[in-house]
Amino acid sequence: MTRALLLAVALLAASPAAAQDAATNERIAAARALFESGLAFGNEGRWQEAIDHFRRSVELYPSPNASFNLAYALGQVGQHVEASEIYEQVAGAATAPVDLRRQAQQRAEEMRRRTARLTVQLSGSTDGVTVRVGHLALPPAALGVPIPVDTGPRELRVDRGDDTVARRAFELAAGQSGALSIHVPAPPSVFESPWLWVIVGVVLVGAGVGIGLGVALAGPSPEHQGSLGVVTFP
Repeated sequence: MTRALLLAVALLAASPAAAQDAATNERIAAARALFESGLAFGNEGRWQEAIDHFRRSVELYPSPNASFNLAYALGQVGQHVEASEIYEQVAGAATAPVDLRRQAQQRAEEMRRRTARLTVQLSGSTDGVTVRVGHLALPPAALGVPIPVDTGPRELRVDRGDDTVARRAFELAAGQSGALSIHVPAPPSVFESPWLWVIVGVVLVGAGVGIGLGVALAGPSPEHQGSLGVVTFP
């Protein structure tokens, strides 16, 4: 079943790329090679590798056919939310064959039935934070309203810059709804930042060097003044 589906879509992929070989032959050739290796991985059940190759193919040369296969591979590993979104894009693509658009719409609906719903509420110091469910970042408009999430054990993360400031594990089944309320701690004040004390230490060391240099340059009193020498530090 899987092999038949992927190969059927591969045949559809041949004509759009061939019709546009005037654009960037090199890029299209690379995208086609990635597409074909993605098919091979998919037919062997190596879905993560198939996802990687289909995704790179789409990035090089967007194609409804490669996108359809990417969505299919994502569905095989339980990433139903992203799969449904990509299927929707294919279903609305004017360049996609009618039959492919119809299949994509059906599969988008099937993927949505396999998702759960999660409402995320944030409080505290929320300025400048990014909320992620798995590897997907949530737009600010998605906070406080039910959003589709993949089923099974998942993790929600709140990042501020490169730091993770909050983390919650959750698990929902298909069709279930849940909610998470997360208080985001305030960022450390300037006096709590380790970088402040590094800077202060550098300033103090610099001041010490300056004082030592001043004393060394002062040298002996005028009545015992000798020739100028080189100031050295132990």
